[in-house]
Amino acid sequence: MIWWLLPVFAACAPVGTDPSLIPNLRLAQVQVDPPEAMPGEDVDITAEWMHPRGAAPSVDLLSWACAWDGETCTRPEVLELVPPVVLRDVPPTVDWRVTVPLEARDLLDDAGTPVGLFSFTLVCEQGLCPILDDIEDGVGWELLARPEDVVRAVPLEGTSMASRVMVLSLRDPEARRLNPDFEAVIPAEGPAGGTVAVRVEGAVSAVAYGYTSAGSVEPWAEQLGPDPFTFTLHLPDTPGPVDVLFVLEDMLGGSRSVRQTIQVR
Repeated sequence: MIWWLLPVFAACAPVGTDPSLIPNLRLAQVQVDPPEAMPGEDVDITAEWMHPRGAAPSVDLLSWACAWDGETCTRPEVLELVPPVVLRDVPPTVDWRVTVPLEARDLLDDAGTPVGLFSFTLVCEQGLCPILDDIEDGVGWELLARPEDVVRAVPLEGTSMASRVMVLSLRDPEARRLNPDFEAVIPAEGPAGGTVAVRVEGAVSAVAYGYTSAGSVEPWAEQLGPDPFTFTLHLPDTPGPVDVLFVLEDMLGGSRSVRQTIQVR
């Protein structure tokens, strides 16, 4: 059985706080597209990081893949097949592409049973994570074999890490899973101290999560069905831009997001 869910290792909200409000740098979403791929195919990865309202920090990113069993990467050769990626000064929505090498076929058994490879992503405010320098210099890769050790090697504040499953498969393209689709209608502006409605539709049997750099989203999460659902976004009392992100999780490893900057008047 493949475990599809998205574990978040760092920068979690403190107990008792509103989970929809971003209190510090947070990697709110990682999407792998397609979520199921064959050896030799390209896979696009998108990361969405957020920060509290105010000036955006300069952020660097590290991404790597491994066959993770919950504690360690059980197939060290995956790091050689899909080398780590370091990106500097990345925007809040950043995309990159990796190619699943043909040699990855050796990770599958004779029956071609799908295998889940985890794509780990770490974002750091610049200067906080020397491990990125090491990885760029070709050293320190052994630390990546234990993702929890990576968390221990970086500060809690100013960093955030998450993962997403990428399924390695030999199935025909028509039979493979795709990321879910949905529409979130987010207003472009709203009154200071007031509320605006965010309408989500087109999603079936998925959970939608709302995040904001100021104010709050009510409810923070909602199990969606065939009917449209309306979230309430409570805006802050002071004017200015607010970053809002809605993420859809199909609970099978697929995801999609919609992002909007709202001008509070």
